Amino acid sequence: MKKTTTILAALIILISQLAKAQTFNQDVASIMFAKCTSCHNPNGANSQMPFTEYSKITPYSNSIYSYVNAGLMPPWPPDTTYTKFLHQHENTLTLAEKNTILNWITNKTPEGTGVAPPLPTYLASNKLVGKADLVVGTGLVTSNANTSTDQNATNSNPYNCYVIPLDLKEDRWLRAAEVVPGNLSVVHHCVVTIDTTGAAVSDVSGGCASQPGQFGIVGWSSGAAPVVYPNKAPLKVGQRIPKGSSIVIQMHYAPGSGGGLDSTKVRLYFYDKKDSLAGLRPVYDQVALQYWGISIPLVTIPANSGQWFTANTGDIAPCSSCPLKVGANPGPPANTDISIIAVNPHSHVVCTKVLDYAFKSTDTIPLIRINKWSYHWQGYYYYPKPVKIPAGYKIQANHFYDNRASNLELITNPSKPVNFGTKTSDEMLFDDITWMTYKAGDENIDLAAISAADTIFTNGLKPKPYEKAKFVVTERTVGIESFTDILNQMIVSPNPATDKVSISIGKPSAYVGRIFNITGQNVLNTETFTDKSTIDLQHIPVGLYILEVIDLKNNNRITKKIVKTN
Repeated sequence: MKKTTTILAALIILISQLAKAQTFNQDVASIMFAKCTSCHNPNGANSQMPFTEYSKITPYSNSIYSYVNAGLMPPWPPDTTYTKFLHQHENTLTLAEKNTILNWITNKTPEGTGVAPPLPTYLASNKLVGKADLVVGTGLVTSNANTSTDQNATNSNPYNCYVIPLDLKEDRWLRAAEVVPGNLSVVHHCVVTIDTTGAAVSDVSGGCASQPGQFGIVGWSSGAAPVVYPNKAPLKVGQRIPKGSSIVIQMHYAPGSGGGLDSTKVRLYFYDKKDSLAGLRPVYDQVALQYWGISIPLVTIPANSGQWFTANTGDIAPCSSCPLKVGANPGPPANTDISIIAVNPHSHVVCTKVLDYAFKSTDTIPLIRINKWSYHWQGYYYYPKPVKIPAGYKIQANHFYDNRASNLELITNPSKPVNFGTKTSDEMLFDDITWMTYKAGDENIDLAAISAADTIFTNGLKPKPYEKAKFVVTERTVGIESFTDILNQMIVSPNPATDKVSISIGKPSAYVGRIFNITGQNVLNTETFTDKSTIDLQHIPVGLYILEVIDLKNNNRITKKIVKTN
């Protein structure tokens, strides 16, 4: 009887907690600011849906409920049942946080009394706080991509390399770095290397796919985070940047972005010369796993099919024919124990699954598994403790490519094979690992504790001692003002819509339209049109979407919300 009474009391408490109306200011804001606003802000990947205050969040409440309830948002691609990563980086909701958001929406999204917590400090265009030791950039440049979205058009996927001397008078040790793209609508991705020879020169012809430089330090693609190395006992690591080195910023500008302005910057943080560098261990950031289908005949992803492709560290050396080279070394030595602290898989939109591990005979060491790969969400994934890979083990990458109509991410016709290569419409298997030579006890080092104490990289609502949070408007807004008159003449109807939506624009030009879901995934595209277009919505789920219309003649673009209903 006593046991039954205890259970009933616990149930009553649980029910009362669920029944309590959650409010935005007291319960929900802290969760959403910590888990959603890093992308949903004026400078983020989903800037068209800024989750920065109550009035800007509640219009999306129904869509938020659907995606949170289904476990689709916030996005965290790695399968945490396979490997765990730093808790500070795992962008997942606890069951309690999920129920808080769902309960708040069920109860009509009350704002509550008082004020919401302060906004997260990462809402500036840069995510690392404090003053960088060195900031270098491309300067204000114009994308030399073709204005056509045709992947086969001349210079549809330009790779430009900007070489800038660092003017270092002595060797410096890098402890953190980040790329701040100047224009998210123009930049496809960015890779940064260091040239120690003095031989690298800028190449802005669009043909700099094989990037100069001896080693990589940081990169950027959609969803990527900065590189921050452990920097306190018991583990202090960094990359040595020799004096006289130059930085090489490789920019891949997106198809159709021709004429768009960009000013991408790289922010570098060095260990203080006054600090003791005793015990500082070198770390290496290398694209150790690559597959390019190089053979006779050339390997392609077959039409209307899905297929696994693999690469391992036994295959890569010396990769003299790889179309993309990042650093001179192919990867860690096979005859040495190493410790991996982070992985960063990379593919394009045909890829749907990723599985990386180390192996020797039948023994495997798990590294990362992504069951639903998305190009929109990727970056460096740091382990809570270094992962030891003994000498003699190979590191293997397996990527599954789904070239079928059921893959809604496809930007090409599934009835045609897909090449491996450097175009956006091509595919890549291009997986990066961050590693160091193993020392006894590495596997017991608590990287989570070191990361949590690091004030250089804010997370959630952690106070930032260096500067106040602020929004920095980047060049992403360039050209929008001149598009306002066109927007005033653009009619989208019906909205909400059940099966079709029509676009009508008063000023004829060459337009294309794209529809994105709330996660930022491109779900539909229009053909090029001059002033009118009809989009068939029958094959996308009910929900809130963003329609983006682009004028291909000047790269001006604007977005509008549309709603698909039953």
